[in-house]
Amino acid sequence: MSSRQGYLTPWFSAPSSGWTRIYDGCTTNNTSNISLEGRVTLPPTGRSIDGFPIFATGVQGVGIIVQGRDRNASPGVPAPSAPALGPDWTTIVRGWSPFWDSSFGARLVSTGDTIVTSTVSLGRIGELRIAESGVTNAIVPVNLMVGGTLSITSRTCSVSVGSQNIVVPMGAVNRVAFSGVGSTAGGGNFAVRLENCSTGLNLFMTFTDGSNPAIRRTC
Repeated sequence: MSSRQGYLTPWFSAPSSGWTRIYDGCTTNNTSNISLEGRVTLPPTGRSIDGFPIFATGVQGVGIIVQGRDRNASPGVPAPSAPALGPDWTTIVRGWSPFWDSSFGARLVSTGDTIVTSTVSLGRIGELRIAESGVTNAIVPVNLMVGGTLSITSRTCSVSVGSQNIVVPMGAVNRVAFSGVGSTAGGGNFAVRLENCSTGLNLFMTFTDGSNPAIRRTC
C-alpha cells in the first residue's frame, strides 16, 4: 500500500519570534539594487504540492516544503505573498528598506510513496542571502536550520493470511461478448480482508498487472 500526497504537519517557522534581523548596513541610495533571496539545499524529489517543490528529508514518503518570508509574515502560518523556495535562488523581497529582516516557514508533507516509521532530523535545509543586482558575491549568507527530531509513525493494516494469495474464478465468457479491442466482459468478485488496522486510517489500494506492471489501478 502507498500513501497519497498531503500535509503531515502545520506550518512551522523560525525564529519563533517571527523574524530576525540579518543585515542593517544598506544605505538609502542603494536599496533598489539589493534583494533578500533564499533557496533550499536538500535534494529535490521532482514532485510538488500546491505550487511548492517537495524536498527529501531522508525518510521514505516524507518530504518538506519551504517558504521564504519577510518581517510581515506571522509565525506559524502560511504567508500568501511569500514565495515558495526551490533549489535556485528566489527573491523574497527587493530593495524596500536599509535593513533586512527575514524568516522562513516549512511544512512536512507526504510525497505519495509509502511512509515508513522513522525519525526526521534535518539540520541545515537551505540558505538566505542579501544580494546586489549585477554583483556575483552575496553580501550576507545565512543558513536555514531546523533543529530537533520528529518521530514519524506509519499507520498501517495487515493483510490477513487468507487474502495474501487470492484465486479469482472468472467463469466462462462467450467471445461474442467482446465488442473490440479494450472491451471487457465477465468478471468475478473477491474480498481482501485486512486486520490490525490503526485507528482513523483511510485506506486505498493499488492493483498492478502481474504481466505488465505499467498497468495499475488505484481504488
